[in-house]
Amino acid sequence: MDRIFGCRENINPSFLSNDSTEFISDEEEKKVKNTKRKKNSVESLVDFMNNINQSKNKLAEQKFELEREKMNKEYKLQSERLEVEKQKWEYEREQAHMRHELLMKQIELQIAQTQNKQ
Repeated sequence: MDRIFGCRENINPSFLSNDSTEFISDEEEKKVKNTKRKKNSVESLVDFMNNINQSKNKLAEQKFELEREKMNKEYKLQSERLEVEKQKWEYEREQAHMRHELLMKQIELQIAQTQNKQ
């Protein structure tokens, strides 16, 4: 039939035959098509839901990576801050040590001068 009439939409026989030459009415054909559509709808819905889940997973992974990068940057920044603070304290300690040495030398000098006067 397809060879004769082709597969055009304007050709719509009132019945179809299958391989065993049994006849299928239009109503039965519609039921089969509806069943196929339902399966296709369910399958497409499942595919759609799977796509949504995959998208959510990708977003979660990206968010996780961004959080990891943020934490690494914060860690590096805090490490640098601590290193600067450490250098600052070492500098201040060295200055305090030098002031102490200078003060001790001044005191020794004053003591020596007072002893020389007597």
